[in-house]
Amino acid sequence: MHQPYYKNLLTGEVYLPWVRFHGIKDYLDLLLILEKYPRIKANFNLVPSLIDQIEDYTNGHIKDIYLELSRKRTGDLDLKDKIFILEKFFMLNWETMLKLYPRYHELLVKRGEFASREEVQRALKKFSNQDFLDLVVWFNLAWFDPIFKQSIPELQDLLKKGRKFTEEEKNMVLDKQIEILKKIIPQYKKMQDAGQIEVTITPYYHPIMPLILDTDSACEAMPGVKLPSRRSQFPDDLTWQIREAVENYRRHFDRNPIGMWPSEGSVSESILPFIIKEGLSWIATDEEILWRSLAHGRSNELLYRPYRLERKEGNLSIIFRDHTLSDLFGFVYHHWKEEQAVEDFLRRIYKIKEGLPKNRNYLVPVILDGENAWEYYPNDGLDFLNRLYERLSNEGDIITTTVSEFLKANPPQDCISRLSAGSWINGDFAIWIGQEEKNLSWDYLARTRKDLAEFIKENPQIKDSPEAGLAWRNIYAAEGSDWNWWYGPEHVSATEEEFDRIYRMHLANVYIVLGREVPDFLKIPIITQKISKYLEPTGLINPIIDGQLASYYEWVGAGFLDLTKLGTSMHSVSCMVKKLWFGFNLEDLFFRLDLELPPDLNHPRLVANIFPKEARIELPLEKSSTIQVRTWQKHGENDWQEFPLPNKAAWDKVLEVKFNYLNLGLGHDEEIKLSLTLMNDDLILERIPPQGALKIKLPGPDYAAWYWSA
Repeated sequence: MHQPYYKNLLTGEVYLPWVRFHGIKDYLDLLLILEKYPRIKANFNLVPSLIDQIEDYTNGHIKDIYLELSRKRTGDLDLKDKIFILEKFFMLNWETMLKLYPRYHELLVKRGEFASREEVQRALKKFSNQDFLDLVVWFNLAWFDPIFKQSIPELQDLLKKGRKFTEEEKNMVLDKQIEILKKIIPQYKKMQDAGQIEVTITPYYHPIMPLILDTDSACEAMPGVKLPSRRSQFPDDLTWQIREAVENYRRHFDRNPIGMWPSEGSVSESILPFIIKEGLSWIATDEEILWRSLAHGRSNELLYRPYRLERKEGNLSIIFRDHTLSDLFGFVYHHWKEEQAVEDFLRRIYKIKEGLPKNRNYLVPVILDGENAWEYYPNDGLDFLNRLYERLSNEGDIITTTVSEFLKANPPQDCISRLSAGSWINGDFAIWIGQEEKNLSWDYLARTRKDLAEFIKENPQIKDSPEAGLAWRNIYAAEGSDWNWWYGPEHVSATEEEFDRIYRMHLANVYIVLGREVPDFLKIPIITQKISKYLEPTGLINPIIDGQLASYYEWVGAGFLDLTKLGTSMHSVSCMVKKLWFGFNLEDLFFRLDLELPPDLNHPRLVANIFPKEARIELPLEKSSTIQVRTWQKHGENDWQEFPLPNKAAWDKVLEVKFNYLNLGLGHDEEIKLSLTLMNDDLILERIPPQGALKIKLPGPDYAAWYWSA
């Protein structure tokens, strides 16, 4: 369970509402669901800086600008307030959290689905005070987990009412949010004391520990990586981040922590003494780190056992997550009916069990993002989790356990002599270092920290002062992993510019606390341009459909989407489609997929949906130079008519598909939307793109002449 540190330590302002919203949607309800199934045990990891932010809400120690604006009487909203509301108060999953509610959806349509400044300006003229009041209520109401919507009578009444809310009803919704936030940490303590869960820690502000210790450690995981111009080596900071996390845990749970999930599963040999020194007993990371550390063949027998790290400072146990199972929870199962997803998971567990020797107990770690996955599930995952826990409760051969409980009964028998450096994403640190924006942020951190250290050295009388402590707190907050998550091309967010501003704010606060002028470099955004989710076609193409890459030039001019770098607040390391090329000529549309399918699929197939003509193209995913392509077009409400069109597909090194769009009634200069879906029988495995569709404007007869003259 984790959120970045959004709070301005100088002013108390909070610039994004995600702690509050995930607090009413994920942090408590996941415990309440689990509590109904006493045979099910689980680990929950709480980042200390998240605990701080939750308690800030309950103690009234922050000014959440979204909450403050929500409290403001609608008649008192000025033009700036209204623009902010229209731009920001639709930030949630539209399919699972917004379109369920007719009035909320009506307000979205009224504003327009694309929040350009022009659309917002037009919407201002159409939105009445009642529209703004209803929008504020729905934004704050929709984030509540279904458990609370069903169990709190006042919320039930509002859901039935749907519109024409009052100021009093709005404030009741906001009050209920704070009531729920107050219950979160006590519930974790209660369930840990009862033995049903284990709560573990992460370093205080969620830093990438190997990089905080030494940015050069990136070279071990990424030979040849371009490093920041300033080398960062902050062992004292790493000590603080771990030690204060342990102290925070003791204050809240009246015991010492036993286990740690290193931020983003990031580990290295050099961080182990720091962890051991603070009395922790075990850590966890991804299976890719295991294979790199062992440097020999992969097997389930090696993966599903704990290991011992024997070092001169002491011993530490380590476990490794199954990233296929973990990613199924995070990225696949929300597409399926809950009974299908649960049965698939149990089938996979039993298949693992059947292939393992009977000489010991084995641990299958499923570890994933605590909050962000569930908004993609219907009913916020409530139905899926209930079914999962109910089935597991009745399985005699599958035992759920906390990690510490398992390790106590099954001490590690095998040692790892040296732990490879890397994280849970691809076994390296590329998400956090090596790209221009990421490296620049490291340089900003190193420069600011150096200025702080030199200032204290020159003014030793302030070394132990509250001002120095506050300055260091801002440095530690800026060491969190989340800022670099949003720098570079890998992840896209509507609020990535806000993340950039908050990061630079933490560093600027160091100078403000010391009474110094904020340097100009911190006033300039690190994010220099809005990141495009994909590259559009730039010319006509006519590739040979043979599944080969006969020539580089075949796909020059095609559009391009890199699925390995298209992430949001979660990141899948096991996407099947790695890259997609798409393009056209004056008759045909082409797409090419670089994909890797797991071996246990029964009848994999690819389905392409084209709008607005509502056409569907389908082909089996089999290695062949002549794959049969079937084409349907919708006629009437539910009538699909198949067309035996001369389309073509082949798959060898890559999958290449060609279909004639003119035969579907699509015209030149027409804009279409294309989405692709990987299926296995009737189950969805993956969508491309993960959300929405690719917009493609088909070429006109003069396209080539226009392109070359442009």
